Amino acid sequence: MAKKGMKFDEGKPIAGALLEDFPRALKGVAEVSTFGANKYVRGSWKGVPDASQRYNDALMRHLLELNITPTDDESGLHHLKHIAWNALAILELHEKEK
Repeated sequence: MAKKGMKFDEGKPIAGALLEDFPRALKGVAEVSTFGANKYVRGSWKGVPDASQRYNDALMRHLLELNITPTDDESGLHHLKHIAWNALAILELHEKEK
């Protein structure tokens, strides 16, 4: 008789829920990440001076543009995807500072 395995994950985030709940949204954020990596250098966004303020400004620009047209002229991607990416970048920088 095989022994049952044990894993203590009570109270931990259900990270797999992200893929179950938001697969299309996460794909959209990945598209923005890919666009940025191709335009600049992958991961270089983390070293931008005054990054949080600049990503907040970019988020607001995309939010304003969303009321004019749904897609970004440069990337061809929906402004909501850019808004989500910028929000995640700001959050990542904030969490890293803690």
